[in-house]
Parts: sequence; structure tokens; C-alpha cells
Amino acid sequence: MIAAIGRNGAVHRLGDVSDEATSARFFRFVDNDGASLFVKLIPASHAPWQTAANAVARFVLQAGVGASVILEGFPRSIDADTALCASPFVKGRHPTAEPAELFALGAAIARLHGALAVCPDGSAIRAAAVARKATLVARLEAVTSQTAGQCRIPYAVRALCARHLDRFLQSSPQDQVVHGDLNPGNILVDERGGVVFLDFEEAVVTWASPTIDLAFAIERLILLEIQDDAMALTCARALLAGHVQAGGQIGSSRDWLRESLRNLVMRSAAIMCEAEVKGMPWPASEWQKFANLAEMQTARADLIQAIGASRF
Repeated sequence: MIAAIGRNGAVHRLGDVSDEATSARFFRFVDNDGASLFVKLIPASHAPWQTAANAVARFVLQAGVGASVILEGFPRSIDADTALCASPFVKGRHPTAEPAELFALGAAIARLHGALAVCPDGSAIRAAAVARKATLVARLEAVTSQTAGQCRIPYAVRALCARHLDRFLQSSPQDQVVHGDLNPGNILVDERGGVVFLDFEEAVVTWASPTIDLAFAIERLILLEIQDDAMALTCARALLAGHVQAGGQIGSSRDWLRESLRNLVMRSAAIMCEAEVKGMPWPASEWQKFANLAEMQTARADLIQAIGASRF
């Protein structure tokens, strides 16, 4: 690995060592002068995808939005199966579910969407996204017609897809390039309190309403972390208020959040089914995670409706 980086120094594994998926892929490299890099191992076949994602991240950074960008000359091959990405190490932490911090995050997401709306790769991304969505829709149709083959899709997810596939098919005039994967692991708050966005891989194959990113952040940072509905509503409104104040848009329909959350589950189910059909099975725990998300949407339907109805 050090040879591929091209500097002398030490490599430190990141993540929970009990989590093989992360501890085997993410590292911190500290060279002999004390400079740090974040290092990620990826399948060699994903290197072109990573290069395209980095072009989007670089454009976002040049537009004044915090984004992690891979260094020139990367990804680099380690062997026939593995490539290595290196970027400056960002000293920071993942965001917390505190109203003030969520307000700032909402504003940062608005600025991110403003940059992505004028991304020069937009036409190519839209074409790639249309092709990918056709594949995902075909897989969802197979799931809902009970012909999913090897797919082990849980009943809760299959039922959600069967009821709402028509909504997944719809597009809107607001569709544009979006991040597509705004889970807390892809957001850092740096030492100065600035927001830095990571991992733009989904951005190069996603053409959707910006509300999909808001829904992702609300789901993972608030709905899954805060069990008290009143506090969850306060936190979600803080994020949305920051977003609107910075010029961002939220859905005009009271149902925008509910529909966006459903689409996220259906997209993930389709991606996982497609992978399994191609002989790349997902662990049962990953399937259960999305079953839990579908069930959470039912259990917290009133809260989700109240968040979606908020106006600023």
C-alpha cells in the first residue's frame, strides 16, 4: 500500500476492527513529515466511477462548498483487483442531532445543491441516471410480481415496492444532480465548524429532486437517532429552516418527505436485488436494515407527515 501512495510513512487502520467492511478498506496514512491522508481501497473495476465522482467533488469544492477531493494521480492500482484512493485527511467528526448544528447542515446542503445544479457533467449524469433507473425499475417490477429469483427481499420492503412503484417511476421539473448518499458517514464537521461532504459516487448516477438528499439526512440523523417525536420534529425543522434560509427548496406537497423516504428504500432494494441476481449476495443484516426502515416509516407516519408539512 505504501508503495502505491508513493511516500514513506505509517498506515493506520480506521473504523471498528470488528466491522470487516470498513476496517479492511479505510486507512489513515501519516508521512514522515506529519502530513495525513485518508486512504480508501476500492475494487479496480470501480476506478473509472471513482474518477467521475471526483470530478463532481472537485467542481463542488471550486464552487465554495466543502468537499473531499482525491489527489491528482489517484486512484492507483495496487494489484489486478484493487485500486487505492488518497485524499487530504479531514480532521473532523460526523454531525450530531443538535438543532443548531442541523440548521448549519441544512444551509450547507442548500449550497451543495446550488453547485450541483450547474455541474458541467450534468447532461452525462442525467443520461447515466436514466439508464440506471431503467435497470432498477425492471428489478423492482420483478420483485413486485414475485419473480425476484434469488433475491431475499423482506416482506416489508416487497410490500412497500408493490404499493408505491408508480411513485418511484415519476420525475419532477426540479430533478438535477444530487449527492444521493447523505448518510452521516458521508458528512464531516471540521475543526472550524464547516461542513465537508464526502463520497460523491452516487452523484454520478443520480438525477432526482434535491428533496431526496434532505430525506436521507432526516432519516439517518433524526428519525433513526431521536425517539421522542417532539424533539425529532424540532430537529428536522431546524435542518429544513437552515436549508430554506440559504436558498434551498423543500417539497411543495405535504407528502414530499414520505414519498422521498419510500423512494430511498425502493432504490436500495432494487440495487441489492440487482447485485444478488449478478451473484453478489448481501448479508441478511443489510436486508433487515431496510426492512426496519420500511417499518419505521409506518410506525412514525404522523411525525413524517408533520415534518413534510412544515413551512418556513
